[in-house]
Amino acid sequence: MRFVALLVLTLPVTAYAGGLARPNVFSALGIGIGGAGFAGVSNPTTIHYNPAGLILMRETVVLGGLEIIAAPRSYTPLSGAREETVGGVSPVPSLGVSTRLAHRGGKGALPLAMGLGFYNSFGGAVEFDDAAVTPGITRSSSVMLELVPSLAYQVTSQLSLGVGLRVGFGLFDLKNTEREGVTRAPSELAGSGVRVGFKGGLTYSPLRWLRLGVVYASPMEVEMKGEGHVEVNPGQPRPDNVTLTMPWPQWAALGGALLLDPVTVYVGVRWIDWSSFQRVVLDLSVINDVVEELDFHDGVSTHLGAEWRVMERLTLLGGFSFDSNTIPDKSVERQYFDAPKVTCAVGGSVRVWSTLVVDLAYEILLGPEREVPERSGTRHDAAGKPVEVELNAAPGTYSSVIHSLGLSVRYSY
Repeated sequence: MRFVALLVLTLPVTAYAGGLARPNVFSALGIGIGGAGFAGVSNPTTIHYNPAGLILMRETVVLGGLEIIAAPRSYTPLSGAREETVGGVSPVPSLGVSTRLAHRGGKGALPLAMGLGFYNSFGGAVEFDDAAVTPGITRSSSVMLELVPSLAYQVTSQLSLGVGLRVGFGLFDLKNTEREGVTRAPSELAGSGVRVGFKGGLTYSPLRWLRLGVVYASPMEVEMKGEGHVEVNPGQPRPDNVTLTMPWPQWAALGGALLLDPVTVYVGVRWIDWSSFQRVVLDLSVINDVVEELDFHDGVSTHLGAEWRVMERLTLLGGFSFDSNTIPDKSVERQYFDAPKVTCAVGGSVRVWSTLVVDLAYEILLGPEREVPERSGTRHDAAGKPVEVELNAAPGTYSSVIHSLGLSVRYSY
């Protein structure tokens, strides 16, 4: 029943890493600067990147955003035809608000800022045709949506502190066909769960033109419960209850912002503890627990972005990031994989009225085609007898690209 545990590896479509993944999230403003806002940014996306940045906004700001994501993927087994994902684009909404309880124009702003963000922080979905040459998982999704109330306090003119309470809503869905030795029974399963974590950050401005930032987000192990059916006997699906625990990783980042009016340059580096995916346990009521031993590696991403205020009503955005590979050859399969990858983004913000701004950004994520070779070795069966086995789960050629188009609207008062 290894097929069920492999569900947890379908993170990549909108995840930070742990697959051919997106390291930049949360509206056009986040992807437009290459995810480099760890020193704080003056819009509600700072709730994700560094909650201490809420102090940068004197006015009350409300943001509504939508990303449209297309992530075509293909797998060509060593002996078989090329297999490609099916389905169209995926919409990813986001919301954010920040306030310092000031009058219009920011007069009388308090040294205390409050914010609330809602966005997809981890996970995504992937689907292959049921008739594909390679049987196994054909549809799988695992996502976490976060609702993050946050506070920030301006300690001095140079130092601000921020904290956020992360309420994570985990969702998963799985459909698989029969595959000898791996997916022994066709199944459809789904579930959900909630877990609470936290995020903390600070910003420090040692010079008028320089702002530094540090941020840490806690791990969130979400236990998701649900139901579905398993065909233990062909053609005879049986109802089943399921529990899947997802060890979503902790992460930490350092960032800087160079305030070179009319240009602001952002830089950042982020570490993500993807090695938390060493073991995943799934419980089904009709069979024994499924324990999957994994071997993910920690990920590191670097980010560079810029804002250029061309004129009072127009600001241009640009960004670049590089994200490391976190999945070894032995763990790669059709529904998930990873590779060293880069993102390039362009965008802009237009002030329509004095209180209304529209943001638009496009990002493309590219990674090299990955060749996973055949590799055999010796393992011991339950009786301790050495057995010759294939060490790489699914040899073949993998490729993917991710397109993201983000649109957001900001209202300030």
